[in-house]
Amino acid sequence: MSKWGELIKYLNSVDAKPAAVLKMVKAAYGKKGRVSPTRVAWKLNVIVSIMNRTDKSTDAKIYGLVDKKNKIYRFAYNSFHTNKYSDKTEQQHYNACKKVWNDNKALRNKLSKLSKLQRMKLQRNPAALAEFLN
Repeated sequence: MSKWGELIKYLNSVDAKPAAVLKMVKAAYGKKGRVSPTRVAWKLNVIVSIMNRTDKSTDAKIYGLVDKKNKIYRFAYNSFHTNKYSDKTEQQHYNACKKVWNDNKALRNKLSKLSKLQRMKLQRNPAALAEFLN
């Protein structure tokens, strides 16, 4: 069997749609580059989370996000990173998120043009994220 034969045989047996498979592969492998898709997804997750907070100042939004009582942030951090949330202080988490916010103005501008629902979809759907980044 050829290099791709087994994969093609399987995809034909389950009636996979080529467009859906292509989106999935793009989401998994992304563009050839030095930045991994996981790092981009983490940046997007942090920026969208800050944008969705209702606090007035950016600093208050970031402090609220990285607060040790915020179970969602802790779960997301532990999912994206090899180190655990508890390995860093709250101040270190704040500084890292503030750096992500300040260094990614182009991504922030691109995200600000989307509705809140569209931003949430990007956080939850890898295929939508891959399409957005391309």
